[in-house]
Amino acid sequence: MFEWFSMAGIKKEVKERIRWPKPKEMSKYSATVFTFIVLFMFYFMAADFVVALLMKLLGIVA
Repeated sequence: MFEWFSMAGIKKEVKERIRWPKPKEMSKYSATVFTFIVLFMFYFMAADFVVALLMKLLGIVA
């Protein structure tokens, strides 16, 4: 009933049923993640700058 819940079942699952990405796919996925991280970094930096500027114009920040 629970043969997959054993070391042999786990090894079989990892070797046969999981599709691992190829190196070319992995580099593509990594580049995509890195690109989004950089874009979000710039977005949050710009948002922080705008909020700080608005607070300074309103006289909230010394």
